[in-house]
Amino acid sequence: MVQATTDEGRDALLKEATLQEQLDRLRAENERLRRENRDLRTALAAYVDRASSAALFGPLELSAGTSVGPRRRGW
Repeated sequence: MVQATTDEGRDALLKEATLQEQLDRLRAENERLRRENRDLRTALAAYVDRASSAALFGPLELSAGTSVGPRRRGW
């Protein structure tokens, strides 16, 4: 009976260690995703701010070579 208890304890410790490793990996992944989300939100906010100021400062050049902004007469 002592052997069975020892085996169960060893199995429990192994399972706990495995779960702790998984938790650590998930926490690291969560932090990476939060950082990436913050960066994307910042970039999007900057883009939206620039796009909304097009009426004041002229068209905004996009990566495809097109532009958005107020229509100019004579163009």
